[in-house]
Amino acid sequence: MDGTLVDSVGIHGEANRLALEMCGNGEPFSPSEHWSRYFKNINPNGAVRDYFKNTLKERGLSIAIDEFLNVLAQTKLEMLQDVKYKPGADKTVRFMKDKGALVGLVTSASMQEVGAIAKSYDIKHSEMPFSWFDFFVTRDDVRKIKPSPEPYNKVVGADWDGTYTAGVLVMEDLMVGVNSAMAAGISKENIVGIYDNHAKHETEKLKSSCGHFFSDHRKLLNYLEKSNS
Repeated sequence: MDGTLVDSVGIHGEANRLALEMCGNGEPFSPSEHWSRYFKNINPNGAVRDYFKNTLKERGLSIAIDEFLNVLAQTKLEMLQDVKYKPGADKTVRFMKDKGALVGLVTSASMQEVGAIAKSYDIKHSEMPFSWFDFFVTRDDVRKIKPSPEPYNKVVGADWDGTYTAGVLVMEDLMVGVNSAMAAGISKENIVGIYDNHAKHETEKLKSSCGHFFSDHRKLLNYLEKSNS
């Protein structure tokens, strides 16, 4: 969802930064710097709690981790209400729905965050509401978030054998998502990379790891239309 369908990666990074500053840290750092550190240091099990616990310790903040995470959650919910679709993302989803595909959202965000995004004025009044999605897998549904295969195993099954590979199309903007999909048995050819400016440090990896890579949804939609004509 974040960075793939909606332009919210920068919002998450900025919310993380603001929450740390509100909790007493005076060292400023940019959202992109934080985001780079986040994905570099998060462990293979996707333990976000551990990452922030270590970050609080590094910055000499005495606030309890649960109290900090509550501040962070509230900060994100407020900021996510202003998020917008990435250009053409709504048309991509509409195209797949018109073709009869089941469309789901597999995200490391919480369902509360998904709900906040769905209430955004621009998204609520767009031609593609979140009600178009047939299913959701959020961080609330799993023990381990991406890059663990668990989120995608919820969709394709823990005993995925590749039988339905041709019918699965995954869109990701970060390597944690690509690695999660591949670990669940989804082949490279069925994974589409989408460029996100906040994750441009991973662009070359995405290009080499995904079966297809597009700079935006408009180019992806053009490819899908030609492939189905």
